[in-house]
Amino acid sequence: MAVSYVKADLEKQIVFLGKYTVVIVTHNLAQARRIANYAGFFWIKDQRAGCLIEFGQCKQIFEASAHELTAAYVNGSRGVIERQGVDIKSSRCLIN
Repeated sequence: MAVSYVKADLEKQIVFLGKYTVVIVTHNLAQARRIANYAGFFWIKDQRAGCLIEFGQCKQIFEASAHELTAAYVNGSRGVIERQGVDIKSSRCLIN
């Protein structure tokens, strides 16, 4: 119960700080949807550090992803990406 309260309070504080840029790294997609204006999707490629696959407004990332790897992840099918034919090897990093 206390953890949920702390999370909710933290999210309220982040939204309250609207004029500042706050960077949050999370695997909690529900939280990202609630508090983010923009989101970036990173993926480990070729045993390197995370590769930025897609960046954009939160609504675009979660509802109309430009990259099929992003869409697969936010729709909960990350574990079956290879079976769905998503070509991870040819995914282009936006930054290196």
